[in-house]
Amino acid sequence: MIKGLIACIGTAFFAFSTIATEQDIEAWTLACAEDSPCTITQLVMAEKAGKSGVVGGVTYFHSANQPILKVRFTPDALKSKGVGLKVDGHSPLHLPITGCDGKVCEVNVAVDNKLLNELTTGKILAVAYVNQANQQMTFPVILTGFDKALSLMPTRQSPKPATI
Repeated sequence: MIKGLIACIGTAFFAFSTIATEQDIEAWTLACAEDSPCTITQLVMAEKAGKSGVVGGVTYFHSANQPILKVRFTPDALKSKGVGLKVDGHSPLHLPITGCDGKVCEVNVAVDNKLLNELTTGKILAVAYVNQANQQMTFPVILTGFDKALSLMPTRQSPKPATI
């Protein structure tokens, strides 16, 4: 009984120590956890024939001091066709799909200063891919509030190596 109680308390303590703080900023959610990078995320929903569901999602985070934009969408994308990303009237990016499984396809984009400027000043990021029926599918990501969420995103410093 006491071992079970200690296990429950330990599990509860661990769960509470990793809870993320979340803040909704316009169309985006800024989430931070203790031991992982903060993220800025938006899920894109659609409704068809009275049913609604997630059609895509975008997450921005820093990985080893490199900003990454992770775009996820339905797994029926033709991997060989890649994905297109376009912010407003800017030049489109055509990228290979990083991977697909039974639930989702994903592309990871290293965000350079040009793309970051487009994301922070733009209105819409269009994500386009070709599905298994050879039809182009597009969903919009609203960029309103991305700049504000980015400005509130804390920077995480890597731990300094121990000196001996």
